[in-house]
Amino acid sequence: MKELPQGWVWTVTGEIAEVVGGGTPSTADATNFSVAGVPWLTPADMATQAGKLVFSGARFLSDKGLGASSARLLPSGTVLYTSRAPIGYVGIAANPLATNQGFKSFIPADGILSDFLYYYLEHAHALVVGLASGTTFPELSGRRAAAIPIPVAPTTEQRRIVAEIEQHLSRIDISLAGLIQIRVKVASYVARMFERAVSEAPHTEFRRLLAAPLANGRSVPTADSGFPVLRLTSIRNARVDLAECKTGAWDARQAEPFLVTEGDLLIVRGNGSLHLVGRAGLVQQVSSPVAFPDTLIRAKLDKSAALPAYVARAWHSRIVRRQIEAAARTSAGIYKINQTDIENLRIPLPPRPVQEHLASSADAVESLATQAHAAIERSINMSTRLRQAILHKAFEGKLVPQDSNDEPASVLLDRIRATRAQTPVRRAPRKRLLSVPSLMD
Repeated sequence: MKELPQGWVWTVTGEIAEVVGGGTPSTADATNFSVAGVPWLTPADMATQAGKLVFSGARFLSDKGLGASSARLLPSGTVLYTSRAPIGYVGIAANPLATNQGFKSFIPADGILSDFLYYYLEHAHALVVGLASGTTFPELSGRRAAAIPIPVAPTTEQRRIVAEIEQHLSRIDISLAGLIQIRVKVASYVARMFERAVSEAPHTEFRRLLAAPLANGRSVPTADSGFPVLRLTSIRNARVDLAECKTGAWDARQAEPFLVTEGDLLIVRGNGSLHLVGRAGLVQQVSSPVAFPDTLIRAKLDKSAALPAYVARAWHSRIVRRQIEAAARTSAGIYKINQTDIENLRIPLPPRPVQEHLASSADAVESLATQAHAAIERSINMSTRLRQAILHKAFEGKLVPQDSNDEPASVLLDRIRATRAQTPVRRAPRKRLLSVPSLMD
């Protein structure tokens, strides 16, 4: 273990916090849950929480439900840590709550700040994941959660460290929020440009822009050898990524009717999200033969009627999207659009010179947007590294100066042990508290 500043001490989480697992009452008994009871968190709830504090869950336990499981009411200030599926979401309970069995929660002893433990667990993510075990999926057991090594500073220094961390991280978070907002604005710029430019353009039925009837693709199982077929994920940014394909269980002769060519518009037939059904991408230059699957519909455009590059851009305008979403029908949770729906769509169609200008302008803006996106991603990655560097420095005792007047952490640890020795362990039916190892054993 690394050498610590004077007044600090190495220990394990089980020495400075009570480690508590969660539980799930029978879901077959509806009375175990309520519309307003004890907030009951799952790892999925933690994934949607922004910031440090966790306020509530998506579901609530009744008093009966709390007593009918190994779940336990955790006090405010408990540090919540997901121990499986996935490991590593961390938060602080802002109010009393319970968790399911996907957590190992830490109730800090007096003198251990919840924020100090929270930031350490965030910093030590890789170390904690390394303590997990399991075959189906990794899981952090209660015993191993209690054995996480942790450097403990004097209580007063913990306060100084937390204050300094939050001062640094707040600046990073503000910058990060600004970058994310820029990314959102850049992504919507092309769509807004089209909206303004085609708002007064006459509309034409999509069927009038076709050089051949629409065609559905073919469902092809994946194989080790065969002929390439596109994946649904090949449709992105109004283009078709021809490299996004798999090997299908068919040969070149069988695939021939489904080959894509430059200028084809491929349209997504169905998706679980309404705003994604009907997306389209334009096939650019084809360097090697590839076919399209049954999840896509191929539209061969009449280039004399409309510029394909323009149609691919206009396809994602609000004018067209509203029509697609209105026509989509849902079955078994999947929104679908068929050939007739697509043929009846009305596409804004300005004069050819305007189409060419809009398509070339969109390409130019997208090129700049791609560069901006890459720069933003680099900045986001840099902010992540900077955040970890701050936490690393904090838990080496190098973020704030030490004060010789602070009570040493060793004295704090002795007091925690003495208090525990005088406090009987609570035992209740179906509520097993995890034993914790001692660093001094």
